[in-house]
Amino acid sequence: MEISLGLLYPQTFLLPKLAQKIFSLFSKILILKTPVTLEILDKTLKDTFPFWKEKIEFVFPNLGQKIDSEILKKEIQILEEWGLNFRTPENLKYFTQFKQTLEESLSGIFPKPEPQNKKENFKEWMEIKRALMILILGEKLDFNLYEIEKSLEMLDRKYLEFFEKEILKKEIDSKKLPEIRYIENIYFPSYILYHLKHRVSAWKVLFPYLNLPKNLNTLIITEESLIDKWEEKYKILKTEKIKEDIKFYQISEPLSVLLEANNRDYNFERNSYIVLIKY
Repeated sequence: MEISLGLLYPQTFLLPKLAQKIFSLFSKILILKTPVTLEILDKTLKDTFPFWKEKIEFVFPNLGQKIDSEILKKEIQILEEWGLNFRTPENLKYFTQFKQTLEESLSGIFPKPEPQNKKENFKEWMEIKRALMILILGEKLDFNLYEIEKSLEMLDRKYLEFFEKEILKKEIDSKKLPEIRYIENIYFPSYILYHLKHRVSAWKVLFPYLNLPKNLNTLIITEESLIDKWEEKYKILKTEKIKEDIKFYQISEPLSVLLEANNRDYNFERNSYIVLIKY
C-alpha cells in the first residue's frame, strides 16, 4: 500500500525512526517549514536517508512581510536564554526582584500595541508570531530530546562493550566495581509530543495561511489522543490496521474542520484520512 501525499501534524520535526515508516508508506509527505526546519532535518536525516529531500515537500505560511525569519530566530534564542534563568527555584526567587527589568527585556519580542500598529491588525500579527514561536520551540525540543536519546544509547553501548571486555573476562570482586546507575527512566522520551495542546492551537492559527495542495486529504499523526478527540466530535467511517504499528482512519469531515480552520474556504474532499503511526 502506498499513499500519494500526507501532511505531518502537528510536529515539524521528523524523527529517523518515524521517517523510515513514513517513507515506506507515502510517495510524498508535507512538513510545515519553520526558520529552523531545514537545518535540523539535514542534521538528522542526511546520513540515514540521503534521498530525504525527494520525499519531503515543505509548506509555509504565506505571511508576506509580516514576519522576518532571521529576527524570529534571534528572538527564539532570547526566549531560550531567558527561560534558562528560571530553571531553578533559587534563580526564580532572585529574578522576581527585578520584574520590571525582565518585562522590559521581552518588550521587543512582545511589544504593546500602538496606534500605528492597529492599522496593520496588530492582534492578528501577534497571534501568528506566537504560533510560529510555539512550533519552533517544540521543534527544537523534539530535536534536543532526540540528541539526548542518541547520546544515552551510545553510552549504553560503550558500557556493554566495556563490561564484556574488562569484566566478564576477569575475576573481579563485584564489591569493588563502581555503582552503575541507569538513567534511561529519568529522561523524556523523544517519541512523545510534549505540549500537544499548544502545538494544535498554533496550527489552528497558521492553517489559514498555508498554501496546501488541492489533493491533500491525509494527515500523518503519532498521537492517539488526537483520534480520541476527533472521535468525540465526528463520525469515524472506517478503521483499518495496515501494520501492527500503523492504523488508518476515515473521518466524515474535511481536514479544515478537523484542524478547526473554518475561517477559510478550502476545496478539500468531504472526508479526511488519518494515518496513525506508533514507533
